[in-house]
Amino acid sequence: MSDHRVRTLRCALLAAAAAFLPACASDYSADVANRSKRPVFVAIFEQSPKVGYKMLANGSVAPDDQKTVGPGRAASDASPVFVIIDTSPNPKSGHRMPLAKGTTRFEVFQFGDDPKAPIQVNQLP
Repeated sequence: MSDHRVRTLRCALLAAAAAFLPACASDYSADVANRSKRPVFVAIFEQSPKVGYKMLANGSVAPDDQKTVGPGRAASDASPVFVIIDTSPNPKSGHRMPLAKGTTRFEVFQFGDDPKAPIQVNQLP
């Protein structure tokens, strides 16, 4: 076999092997400290151009408790991943925030003594 044919065959084999490699994927989780008077619901989503929104992980955190939700594995590092933190009843919509790879920490609290007061969510360093 000539050198040209060997190089062409090698390139074709490398291209075929690369096509079957999985895309890089990362794990995402949310560590939530709930300082409010109500349970909060946490959901982690990946937004993919092919499938739309895909839930990676979800859970709830009791009042005055702390819990890690996840990890959830995103199909690709190119897809944005975000968390939604909400409670019921909530006079406002849930809090949606982007997530970085790994674990992101959040603190949930509410002002005043009214258990129906809206929640506030802070991302912690």
